[in-house]
Amino acid sequence: MPVRLNITIDGDLREFLKCELPAKGVGRFISDAFRARLRMTRKALDEAYKAADRESWRKAEAREWEATDIEGWPV
Repeated sequence: MPVRLNITIDGDLREFLKCELPAKGVGRFISDAFRARLRMTRKALDEAYKAADRESWRKAEAREWEATDIEGWPV
């Protein structure tokens, strides 16, 4: 059952949420974030890593950093 909660956040964060989320999506986003932070299970972590792996921009970013993985380290 939903419960109304008054919280205080930074104004710039509020503006960011307003731009990034649907008009009625802030409450759901905050609830989901709380649940994820408070009860991150192994299954949830696995799903998050799999979802991140499907994001092409992350793969491009990882490729840019590949050279630093072994650069300057003894083998």
